[in-house]
Amino acid sequence: MPSFDAGETPRRSTLLLEFTEVPLTPHQILAVCSRLAALIWGTYAIHRVPELFVHVDYPPIDNRASVLVLTSLQLSMCLFLWFFPTTVARRLLPLKNVAASSPPRLIDWQILGLVLIGVWELVEALPRLVYWVVVLNTQNSSGYEFASLTPVQRGQLLWTVSQLAVGIWLMFAARGIAAHLLGNRKGEPPG
Repeated sequence: MPSFDAGETPRRSTLLLEFTEVPLTPHQILAVCSRLAALIWGTYAIHRVPELFVHVDYPPIDNRASVLVLTSLQLSMCLFLWFFPTTVARRLLPLKNVAASSPPRLIDWQILGLVLIGVWELVEALPRLVYWVVVLNTQNSSGYEFASLTPVQRGQLLWTVSQLAVGIWLMFAARGIAAHLLGNRKGEPPG
C-alpha cells in the first residue's frame, strides 16, 4: 500500500476517464441525442417486429411485405439519424447569431430542450404507429373496419397519433414556443 504525506491527498487508481471542462454547444448536444434516439428507436422497431407478425394468422391477408417494408423504413431512418447527426441538429435547431466562441443564450437552451422532448415523443410514437398501421391494414383487408376496434384499442391509437402530433409540433415550433415561454414573440432573450 502506498504511503502519503499528511498534507497530500491520496490519488485513486480508477478505470473512469477524466474529462476536462469543454463546453458543448446546443448543436453538439442535439447531435449526440440524435444518435441516442437512433439507438432507442432502432431497438423499439426490432422488438416490435414479432408483435406485427402475430397478425399474419388472419387467413385472407398476408402482411409480411408491409411489416418488412415498414420495419426497413424505420431502420433506414435510424441509420440516417446515426450517420448524419449534425445535419439533423442544424435542421432542427437553427440558432441565430451564435458565434462559435460565444456561450449559448437561455433561449437556445430552451429551444434545445423542446426539440429533445419532441424527438423523444417521436421515438416513442413512431414504432407504435407502425404497429397500428399493420393492425388496421390487416383488419381492413379481412373485412373488419375501424369500428371493430375495442374502446381501449381506439384510445391507444388516438394516444399514438396525439403523441406523434405533439412530438412534431415541439420539434418544429420550438423557437416560437421558447420565445412565448420567455415572454416575447421575436425569439430573443428578454433584456
